[in-house]
Amino acid sequence: MKVLHSIILTVCGAFCLWLSYQTQPKYSKENLAKSLIAENNVVDISLITGTSGNAFQGNIIRKYDYTYFDFSETLNLNITKQTCSVWAVVTTIFPPSDAIRLILNQTYCLVVVLDKKSDTLLWKFADNLTHVFILTVKKQQQIFPKFSQIIPFNHFGRKNIGYLFSILHGANNIWDFDDDNIGVPLLTLPIFSSIPTTAGISVNPYPFFDDRQSRIWPRGLPLENIKERLIIVDNKLTKNINVGVVQSLANNQPDVDAIFRFTREVPFNFNLNRTSAFLVPIDKFCPFNAQATLWYKQAFKYMILPITVHGRVSDIWRGYIMQKMSKQNNLHTLFVYPQVVQNRNFHRNGDDFIAEYPLYTKSECLLNHLHKQEFTDIHDLYISLYERGYVEYNDINLIKMWNYILEKYML
Repeated sequence: MKVLHSIILTVCGAFCLWLSYQTQPKYSKENLAKSLIAENNVVDISLITGTSGNAFQGNIIRKYDYTYFDFSETLNLNITKQTCSVWAVVTTIFPPSDAIRLILNQTYCLVVVLDKKSDTLLWKFADNLTHVFILTVKKQQQIFPKFSQIIPFNHFGRKNIGYLFSILHGANNIWDFDDDNIGVPLLTLPIFSSIPTTAGISVNPYPFFDDRQSRIWPRGLPLENIKERLIIVDNKLTKNINVGVVQSLANNQPDVDAIFRFTREVPFNFNLNRTSAFLVPIDKFCPFNAQATLWYKQAFKYMILPITVHGRVSDIWRGYIMQKMSKQNNLHTLFVYPQVVQNRNFHRNGDDFIAEYPLYTKSECLLNHLHKQEFTDIHDLYISLYERGYVEYNDINLIKMWNYILEKYML
């Protein structure tokens, strides 16, 4: 009897375990990944495997919807102050910094694009200066009603308003800088520019200006290319080069990515005081930023910053787009020895790493795509990037409005 009782309990226990298993969801690799996403609010996760993840491919994942968008804009451009040949543009949420005060004392016109977090009272003294334009949120909405509305607040892309303001008031050069980069643009270019070569389609200018570190690279360079050797093959008179953008490097806190900051010593200064510029070949790509760059008039139409990606990505995507489109006009990008010192605003490397994730995972595919494809104009290019997941829909609307304003109001 005891034996029979034991057998019955065992059978019942086994049946209960079997029934419990049958009522549980079946966790294939795909279902398990989806479960983890739901439970842990994970946004981007490949199917779990025992070997490796699935790299971003840059394939078409959606099609652009050509729904009508009213991109016309009526501007209020009344100006009672002086205008300049050289303008400087910055956006900030902080009080006037040392970098901005330095520009205040120059002969350039300065545009400060404030945001919702900015304290406008701290900028009243500057707004009284004849060469300074403080664009509060209210002024932005008055001058650019639709354009300012489409750009999100608390985003690096508010700078686009300052670019347009400067362009439409006759700028020949625009110094695009950050509020923590102290310095002035190099308006007289070096006599010579050095021409590099590499095996890939991107070049890394940092080793040209520093030979102490085994690995040094700018934010936005595809990680697959940081080991490539740089060889200078020729020098060319800069006056014979059609220049679109001049990127000044920064000492103390150079523009490097979070991976570099996690694994290398920062701060540092570039140790090779080059008297020549570094010329990015017309068939190559090189990341440059919106922290210390001098733009020439012939490249202004490519200045626009994407607004649907993080600020740590936006200026890098813009630079690559500019280099692709500039190829048609033979416009070059130059790098010069540091003209600024960056006393970096507070950042957490971990936060920067998350913000820069698209740079680590998408840059190589983006450059391959830009290298292989041809585009009729920058609008066509943005549609292509949207369909492949590099930017979102609002960037296409923004570029439509940007083009409309430039065509309508530029003489």
